[in-house]
Amino acid sequence: MKITLPINYKDLPDHEVIKVALDVADNLMKAAILFMSTNGCARMETLNLNVTDFY
Repeated sequence: MKITLPINYKDLPDHEVIKVALDVADNLMKAAILFMSTNGCARMETLNLNVTDFY
């Protein structure tokens, strides 16, 4: 059985890593990165959003 280590504060991306990711991403991915980083949503939560969620 493979045991993974728990995630700690140093594993989270900092401002510079997010900035580099935004520099190389296309517009749709930039929107997803900014949405996830400002709202704290996970990948699956972000992918399951639709237009009615914003109304």
